Amino acid sequence: MQEALATGIPTIATTAGGTPETLIDGKHGLLVEPDQPEQLSLAIRTLMGNPDLYSQVSLQAAADVREKRSFTSYIDDLEALYLNIATDHQSQQILDLDRLSLPSTLTQ
Repeated sequence: MQEALATGIPTIATTAGGTPETLIDGKHGLLVEPDQPEQLSLAIRTLMGNPDLYSQVSLQAAADVREKRSFTSYIDDLEALYLNIATDHQSQQILDLDRLSLPSTLTQ
């Protein structure tokens, strides 16, 4: 999904699985329900018939991938996670996994 968004070509995807966590409907592309060819057809016509929307979702998706999914962002998030774990260990606290929820760059 990240590769598709990074291309700058508007993406149409289904709401199955974790897709809605990555592709925000109307911002990064369009989402349709699985096994709904009518929705898919409408999404294609919507993007093809609306140059402003086509351009907007193309630019936003590519920009968000560059900003939030870059190698630098991944390393920064990983470093923050390790620092939190080390801090808890040094203070002899029980590791609170809810507090250490993984950033999106580490889960996708």
